[in-house]
Amino acid sequence: RILRDDPAWNTEKIQTAMNAGVEKFVPVKKRLPVLIGYFTAFVDKDGDLNFRKDVYGRDEKLFSLIADSK
Repeated sequence: RILRDDPAWNTEKIQTAMNAGVEKFVPVKKRLPVLIGYFTAFVDKDGDLNFRKDVYGRDEKLFSLIADSK
């Protein structure tokens, strides 16, 4: 979708670049929002709840924001 309106990139060229095994930098014409998810708890494919260490220290702040909103 990002390169949909760029005539230099057709579906075949995009697929080839994606599967080339090397990074390719391509300038895009429009600004795009980038969302990054950071999860310290998740459910795996077996349905088990997993926890990981909060290496960025975000959980404590998030917990306090949730607690303060009640």
